[in-house]
Amino acid sequence: MIDSVTRRSLPLAGVRRYLSSRFPPSQGGAVLSGFVCTYLLYSQAAGDHPFAAVAIPAWFPVATVIKRSVTTNRFFRYLVNETCPPAMLAYGYLVWHDAGGKPLAPLTVTSVIALLWVSYQVWNFTRGIVSSGEFPPWGMRLRSVQWALLAFLALSAGVSVGVTAAADLSPPFLVYSLALPLTFAVLVVRWWRSLPTDVDVKSLPASRKPRWAGLWYPAAVELGIVFGVVISGIGG
Repeated sequence: MIDSVTRRSLPLAGVRRYLSSRFPPSQGGAVLSGFVCTYLLYSQAAGDHPFAAVAIPAWFPVATVIKRSVTTNRFFRYLVNETCPPAMLAYGYLVWHDAGGKPLAPLTVTSVIALLWVSYQVWNFTRGIVSSGEFPPWGMRLRSVQWALLAFLALSAGVSVGVTAAADLSPPFLVYSLALPLTFAVLVVRWWRSLPTDVDVKSLPASRKPRWAGLWYPAAVELGIVFGVVISGIGG
């Protein structure tokens, strides 16, 4: 006897069979590629130079294929994988520029992307401590993760100076953006010093895991950017 759940699923199954036979993936791909081509031609005719706007999103699946099939070297896979976040941030600049924003100097764009990318890396290298993700990441040794985090925090402080100058932000933002990575660096060193040798961090009780790990650093960076822009706008 066919139960009620099965009876309700039969029409949906029929719809799926019809769609898969009427519109196979190859046909859907052809339609999508045609749409992309029309977008490229219309944009080029309008003088918008759309190559970058299409090339950046197209890189994401390419990077995924390279990371998963081309090599097993963890460092190379990390480099390929981490090209995607800055590409996404660069796409944000393209959208902003197309919406009417004035062209910015390459150093300004690079500084902004670097600041947000570095904050993402702090999350990337600590999320496994407080979540179900892999830790240490990328097959690294535990001590190497500490040095990587300290390097990212130092880079964050240096890039913040460039962002402050490029965006003409107020001195309070610079003080905050320098104090923030310094504070996190102290927390990183203190927590690593408290760990026993060859400890399995994933097995630590919640009370022993650092509260600063995960999204706290990128959230603090973005909050500082918002307040920095607001304060600079009020002062200006």
